Amino acid sequence: MSTTIEGDLIVNGSISAQSISSTANIMRSSLEEDALKTCTINLADIRVHDAVHTVLPGTPATDDFGLVGTDYTSTPILRTIDEDNNGAPHAVYGRFFFPLPVEYVSGGDIRIQIYAGYNTAAPDGSGDLDVECKVWDVASGALGSDICTTSAQDISSTTISAKTFVVTGTNRVAGDTLDIRFSITTEDNTGATVNIGEITKIMVLLDVKG
Repeated sequence: MSTTIEGDLIVNGSISAQSISSTANIMRSSLEEDALKTCTINLADIRVHDAVHTVLPGTPATDDFGLVGTDYTSTPILRTIDEDNNGAPHAVYGRFFFPLPVEYVSGGDIRIQIYAGYNTAAPDGSGDLDVECKVWDVASGALGSDICTTSAQDISSTTISAKTFVVTGTNRVAGDTLDIRFSITTEDNTGATVNIGEITKIMVLLDVKG
């Protein structure tokens, strides 16, 4: 049996979810906020950083990750070229676009988390993962300045690990498009073994409601 209440209703306590109609008119702003919920990026959506109409090649190129995967028994991953004995820091890039979803809380936290490391052996010089993040200006078509505040992070290990980069959420709203470029920069000087940078997973973490 339904009951109609004229005027405001104040409940000093909680209302069970089963008591709320699926058609209840609840504003998103009134929902509970969930901090840093995960949005996983499809690695097949990563683009060539300086030719965005092009998806990544199947074989790593000089400055482009390769999307490597053979058959249905292996997980696709991103790999750099073999940087063995390159003698100087060398960067390999990827790029993707991420529109902030309708659930994003205006001005809320934004993080980019990437799982990365090296295949076979880590370089003897350095191996760093870096992220840049800019916002599209829909009116002018221009890109703003880099709003990722975290510096490049060391990934010189054959153990894949998560590295988290902070993006400034100030003035960000649902519908903004983040233009994200990431890179692995490697220096190796011995020529002793294979040094291939790898990325196995990329995620964007957001404060959301709904």
